Amino acid sequence: MKLRRLARGIEEMPRPAYIFLRTVLLVCCVMLFISFSLFVLHTQRPADHSLYKTAVLLLENPAGVLLSGLIGLGFLLDRLG
Repeated sequence: MKLRRLARGIEEMPRPAYIFLRTVLLVCCVMLFISFSLFVLHTQRPADHSLYKTAVLLLENPAGVLLSGLIGLGFLLDRLG
């Protein structure tokens, strides 16, 4: 029931807001995939410590990007709607 309401809300959303939301979600997914790839490539050598730190940072950042994107989406919907 709630998923139908969410889907209907996304369908009724103005096109620029939909593109913005889709782009934010795509950026988050790409960051998570790159983080996963770096974790897979990481071995327990001291030289790979920077690779591990980069993977951890890429794992944490999508939450901030998503939060900023949702705030921006709210402003965009308010402006367009």
